[in-house]
Amino acid sequence: MGKMQFEFQDKMNPVSYCVGLSSKMQTMDDANVDQILRSQFIIDEFDHEKLMAISAELCDPTKLNIMLRSKAFEEETDQVEEWYQTKYKVEDFDEQLLQKMKSP
Repeated sequence: MGKMQFEFQDKMNPVSYCVGLSSKMQTMDDANVDQILRSQFIIDEFDHEKLMAISAELCDPTKLNIMLRSKAFEEETDQVEEWYQTKYKVEDFDEQLLQKMKSP
């Protein structure tokens, strides 16, 4: 499936494509930089342990940010963003909710 997506991908903005490739080059080494064009589409090997480690990182509720945007919260804000003067508030999850998220 990935091979078909790679071979028949839609045209995209050339500047955006180059920016994406150049940022991807930062994470690749000399041994695999020749695979940069196909790397987002085709996975040659399945690394179960690496996949589990990444999943654990992504699913960790202590690293979760939830952003709610509504005029209903305007009166509850306590901070103002420096450049755009956007009002906002940052709160930690209470411990009880965190425990529920860790083991649903």
